Amino acid sequence: PHSKTRPPPTSTLEADRRQRQMCIRDRPWFVRLVAESGDIRDRGNWIGQLSEAEDGWDARDLKEFAPFGNPYLSIVFTNPLHEESGWGYTTDYRELTKTIQGEWPFLVRASSGITEVTLSWEGQAHLFDNAVLVDEVSGESMTIEAGGQYTFAISGGSHAFRLIMNQGNVTEKPSTKQEAAPELLERNLPNPATADLLYD
Repeated sequence: PHSKTRPPPTSTLEADRRQRQMCIRDRPWFVRLVAESGDIRDRGNWIGQLSEAEDGWDARDLKEFAPFGNPYLSIVFTNPLHEESGWGYTTDYRELTKTIQGEWPFLVRASSGITEVTLSWEGQAHLFDNAVLVDEVSGESMTIEAGGQYTFAISGGSHAFRLIMNQGNVTEKPSTKQEAAPELLERNLPNPATADLLYD
């Protein structure tokens, strides 16, 4: 399928590189995934590691609402350790460890009228050291940076991806300080995006 990638602006990368020197990497971390097509955008999707989270299902892994109208666009995480859900999950938090490392499988789901989608990701630059996005449909693997995006053709209503975070070892002991997960601080509802509405 036709695809194109666009790197984040140079000014953003420079600012994040400076900030990286002050980052403490053993604290809880979050990355947001966004899917967009025309006027429809689904932004309420998060992965990360939290000190009270588990690799399998826990209370911080929130189920995604099934679409209530057309057109719709949705990102759902498909962690095989999660409980069965009718539509999927909008968050996939894992246990906090000494490494920012793991694989997060997910699907982009779209109604039949949507043929092209742009996937993007947001988070601090250091989180994306050695990060790889795998397009399971085309077989393409690409290294990614914070603020980047990937545009792809979608058919059949869904498109499978895998996000691999592979920063490596963190020498400090993981922090025990608990921070509020993003979805508890901002509720991007309804989710997924439906009926030609744009949700921020």
